[in-house]
Amino acid sequence: PARLARIKQHGTSILLAMAPAAPIVAAEKGESGTNIVEDNNGKRLLVSYAPLDLPGLKWVMLTQMDEREALAAQTAFSRTVLTVACLMGLLSTLLSLWLARSFLRPVTILLDGIDRLRKGERNVTIADDTHDEFGDLAKAFNGMAADLKSRDEVIESKNQAYSQLLKRIFPDTV
Repeated sequence: PARLARIKQHGTSILLAMAPAAPIVAAEKGESGTNIVEDNNGKRLLVSYAPLDLPGLKWVMLTQMDEREALAAQTAFSRTVLTVACLMGLLSTLLSLWLARSFLRPVTILLDGIDRLRKGERNVTIADDTHDEFGDLAKAFNGMAADLKSRDEVIESKNQAYSQLLKRIFPDTV
């Protein structure tokens, strides 16, 4: 209470306020530095200290600031960097998904054509309007599908011819 009264009387806390003891002891030993320490009220402070080399005096210089106030710019910068990093990660993920989908679209179309051909559909063709490997693959698939269709037609006509030949040779009951 006496110290508070003196601070009020002088209108300043310079040379009157209690500072954390550890930095003062270190400065009296000739050390200098910056640390985060707790004051008497449990408040975290950023404290810088150094001895003052003045003839005939053994003084130390000590500055202190609330840790949150001292590191506010760094905290804001960290949050900004984290936000930008998260947004960039999200954007790159979405872009990767879109690119993967666009790269796989021709493969999906080709797989759909193969599945339709496997199920017995005869007139299967896929678009071959691109001028890349997928276009070449689509052209090869269309050629293969046309060959299968013509082979099926030949086999069907041969089966009909053999069936008619058998009907001429053997009676219908056979």
